[in-house]
Amino acid sequence: MVTEIIEHYNDYHDEYVALSVILQGSIDGLDSCFAGEEDNPQIRLRVLQALFRIYRFSTESSMDLDEDIPALLIGNTTTEERQIITQWVRDALASIEQTRETRWGSGSSCLKYETLIATLAKGKR
Repeated sequence: MVTEIIEHYNDYHDEYVALSVILQGSIDGLDSCFAGEEDNPQIRLRVLQALFRIYRFSTESSMDLDEDIPALLIGNTTTEERQIITQWVRDALASIEQTRETRWGSGSSCLKYETLIATLAKGKR
């Protein structure tokens, strides 16, 4: 569902308000799913992927959705999960750096990603 919302975000009139509410609800729901799956690494990874997908979208589109996501990506994750997330962040950062000259706000996105990488390296908050 998250992927579909992100892919069709600009197709919907007044998308910021309506779809922001849906994405925020998705963050809350994913957090609940994650909390109950300590013994299921496949589900945990899928939840983390969805959370990161929302984080990346909100970061790169300058939306105000990501305030809770970094804490969720760091706070209850294992060392191995944080390493996987770090690679996703590095991939996103590399993608931005390749197109930096043509994208408005890319400096802000890079800073957020670099901060997230540093926080992931420190471990749990």
